[in-house]
Amino acid sequence: MIAEPWTDGETAYGSGPGDRLRYLTDVMLATVDALWGADFDEDSRLEGWTFGHVVTQLARDADLRADELALMRTGITPVFDPDRRWDPNPGHLRPGAVIIDDVLVSLARFRSELGKIPESTWEENNEVLQIVRGRIHALENHLAALGVHSAEDARKLFAATTG
Repeated sequence: MIAEPWTDGETAYGSGPGDRLRYLTDVMLATVDALWGADFDEDSRLEGWTFGHVVTQLARDADLRADELALMRTGITPVFDPDRRWDPNPGHLRPGAVIIDDVLVSLARFRSELGKIPESTWEENNEVLQIVRGRIHALENHLAALGVHSAEDARKLFAATTG
């Protein structure tokens, strides 16, 4: 497992799962900003995976969890959208701008679905809590694979790719 402790900025966000998810999502958004200048063919810290693989996998995770939330909330399985289903292999071969757009759209879908469920009810609904905790776990591990362990790391990555 790659995950390392996340401490940067957490206290400003609070201590609940929603707070942690917001913090890690903000770090992910800062990382995405940094990736505009990145080489998506560069090896990540996850053996055999490039930056493109890792970011594509983060997008798929957000889509999967958005679909789980929609199904749980409505009882209807969301319509399969082939444009939202890039596998990390060969999804990582797409141009960087397409990969970035993919993860931003996926993140927006997840946030939209999660926003339809009041945060005050998450603790009472084990299914929602599992989805939220799964997303937190995915963000922690995939950001670590990109070498990002804090918002400061995201800023350093941005400086390195634009400098």
